[in-house]
Amino acid sequence: MKRTFRWIECGLLFIIAVAAVAACGGQAMPPPVAATNTPLPPAPTEAPTSTRLPTATHTPLPPPTETATSTPQPVATEAAEKPVATEAAEKPVAELAEAANQVYAQNSCGACHGANYEGGFATILVGLPAERIQSVTRAGDPEAGMPAFDQDAISDDELRSLAEFLSGLTLPDIGVELPPAVVDHLSQARDALQAGDQAAVETHLKEAQEAGADAPPGVQVTLKGLVESDDAGDGVEALLRQ
Repeated sequence: MKRTFRWIECGLLFIIAVAAVAACGGQAMPPPVAATNTPLPPAPTEAPTSTRLPTATHTPLPPPTETATSTPQPVATEAAEKPVATEAAEKPVAELAEAANQVYAQNSCGACHGANYEGGFATILVGLPAERIQSVTRAGDPEAGMPAFDQDAISDDELRSLAEFLSGLTLPDIGVELPPAVVDHLSQARDALQAGDQAAVETHLKEAQEAGADAPPGVQVTLKGLVESDDAGDGVEALLRQ
């Protein structure tokens, strides 16, 4: 009897279960998913304990360039800062000319050397070195009829003014023009002087004198003086200066 009730009880439970499934839309419960043993991902590899850093290259810095070059200035010597000059050279040209003309006139220099320095009875003085003019003026030249002028006649300052003024003049300044043949022979005489050929110097000076036979008196006297001189270099240069 008990077994019969147990089968009835089981049948009722089955009917109830079927009815419950039907009430839920007739969907059967999905079968349980078997658990799969999914292997875990490998553990992250441990970073190396010592990472070698790239070696830094040492690039030398270029040498600093100077922004401005400093050019040393030459040390001026006292002589360069204050050039030695005679009192005559420091005078303005107009003042020097006035002082020279006054001395020239007071001592009657023009009677022999020409009123305009062009020569006459005596040689032309223009263009000669100032030192030579001063020396001849002080010492005189008896053979040429040149008297000596001491400091009572011409002071040192007056003589410097006169000599500097005459030395700075040229033949064109005083209106004197040499014949071309004279210029040619004087130029050859100068070349011979530079070469040390005294015989050629004498030859060309004589030829210059002959070529100037028709030149003004001052030029003739000056050329004659060069022929007779033992030191004609300064005189030749003075006549050739332009």
